[in-house]
Amino acid sequence: MAPTILFLHHPPFPLGVDYFREMLLRNGDELETLLDRHPQVKHVAFGHVHLTAYGWSSGRSFSATRGTCHPIHPLFEGMSTRYVDRPPSYEVVLVEGGRILAHSMEVADMIVAREYADDDGGPGRIELLKPEVQWARK
Repeated sequence: MAPTILFLHHPPFPLGVDYFREMLLRNGDELETLLDRHPQVKHVAFGHVHLTAYGWSSGRSFSATRGTCHPIHPLFEGMSTRYVDRPPSYEVVLVEGGRILAHSMEVADMIVAREYADDDGGPGRIELLKPEVQWARK
């Protein structure tokens, strides 16, 4: 069977942050049991928690993205949290053969340069879109 990714809104299991305790999927244990019978499910992606988290649970990788509104900087204990001023983010999940890649992407408010790699993967050419930004090239 082809590798499968499950996308959810609520996290199906605890993430080590007390504040999320009441926000979990109500039947997360049942979902985990169901997924154990379907080994083709290799990755679980979810949101709702407004922070980026990656890990491994019950033999599957998982990822949570911080989302497109009010990201948080969690207090791991207690029932309060702190909202922070950060750009929105989203995940791009790529499946290539047996490999699953999850990239956490921030919404860019200012692209300052573009780099075009050489055919051999070398540094190629850099186009400065905001010339007033100084870059040190190694």
